[in-house]
Amino acid sequence: MEIEFINKFKKEFDLSKDDIDQVETFFKSVITDSLKKRFLSHLVSTIEDLVNDKQKKDFIEDLKAKVASNPNLQSKLDMNLILESVNNKNIRLFTIILKPLPISAISARTNYIRGSALVTYDNRLDEKDIRLLIAHELGHIIHKHFFPQISNLEPIATLFAFIAMCDKHDFYKTKIERFISTGGYLEIYNKLCALCK
Repeated sequence: MEIEFINKFKKEFDLSKDDIDQVETFFKSVITDSLKKRFLSHLVSTIEDLVNDKQKKDFIEDLKAKVASNPNLQSKLDMNLILESVNNKNIRLFTIILKPLPISAISARTNYIRGSALVTYDNRLDEKDIRLLIAHELGHIIHKHFFPQISNLEPIATLFAFIAMCDKHDFYKTKIERFISTGGYLEIYNKLCALCK
């Protein structure tokens, strides 16, 4: 970090240079390295949320149907507690795990383990190709949970990957300008200080 901003943070937020160096080093070594392994993370987490919401809704509907058809169950279950627990945003019924494989005969694959999806991919591939393959595998997940009536598995997964990657391309090419400061670091610093007060 430039000395100008180190001095500003020291003065504005009563931080020592050591505090600033620790946070910056942590970000650049730990966070940045971890981010490199989180391909398409916004898309992955969005799909997780969508599938979770669908599975929770299906679970609740199934439970209500069972309770309605079995009066003995009604007395044994606290439906309000169950509904509150299932609808809790912290409860995850479905997760997507991305796992690189150093040597793989298949470029990418999705396996379902206990209702969650494990997407494995060949780590030796170029990052662009890894992103395309992961987007394709996410298309399989979308197909399974939202379009099971369509029988053409591979074309649907490929179509989803194409749409997802075009959206990402469009975002980085045109929309990202709305989210970045054009005036540089000073503009970011001033805006951040104003928002944090």
